[in-house]
Order: sequence, then structure tokens, then C-alpha cells
Amino acid sequence: MLERGELKRRIYAIRSIAAWEILAKTGVRAAFGSDMLRIGGVKGFADGSLGSSTARFFQPYSDAPQARGLLVGQMLPEGIMLQRVQAADLHGLQVMIHAIGDEANLRVLDLYRDAAGQNGARDRRFRIEPAQHLRSSEIPRLMLFGSRHASL
Repeated sequence: MLERGELKRRIYAIRSIAAWEILAKTGVRAAFGSDMLRIGGVKGFADGSLGSSTARFFQPYSDAPQARGLLVGQMLPEGIMLQRVQAADLHGLQVMIHAIGDEANLRVLDLYRDAAGQNGARDRRFRIEPAQHLRSSEIPRLMLFGSRHASL
């Protein structure tokens, strides 16, 4: 469709962060491709959703006081997501992680801080999707994503 001029929507195809090596081995880097068809990003998941009470919070849900949500399997065992984020970032891939709850968002911000500290300053575009619930103390850290050399 792209070659025939029939592609009418922009596509940014991403892979699971668990499979970051597939892109890295082929030489793909962030924003590889054209304006209409790109690849070069990897996505992970830190927590679940609000509707199922699986978004990870510091405090229990008001309607489910026994639940604080959960960290999804990609975050476990402890440290595996950091290894993946550091490696994907080192190989020039764009990293994006799903996080909804305030604890999940804090953990992702910490992952990004640690990866950037390990890999050095450069123009990277870490993303948190959708970054729905953050503590007010984390908002300045989130705002630094657009800065090339800021520490998270």
C-alpha cells in the first residue's frame, strides 16, 4: 500500500519489550522508516487496568480495600524490566511502558532514570502510556522526558 500510494494512515509498529533483541539484531533503531510507516519502538507493561482493579497503586482501591492492583509478569522477577529497558535503550530503540497506577508510574520513572544513568545522556523519547495516575511529586520528573540531558 505504501509503494502504491494507498496508505492513508500513519503507522508506527512496535514490538513487545520482551522481544527487543529482534529489532536490535536487524539494525532497526527508533523511528526507522518513513513518515507513513515506521518501526523502532518496544512496549512493555507495568500494571493492569482500573476496571479490573489491577492498576498498581500505593493505597488500596476505595471499592476494594483488599486490592492495590498488581505488577504484570513483564515486571517480574524484580530487575528484569530494567535489564530490558537498558538494553533496548542502549541499542537505540524507543521504549514505552504502560502504567496507570501511581506506584506503577513511579516504578517506570525509576526504570527510565536508571537506564538513562547507565546509558548516558542522549536524545531519547521514553514514554509512559497512559501515565494516568501520578503523585504530584512525580509530575516534574514526567515533564523532563522532553529534555535531552535532564535526569529523571
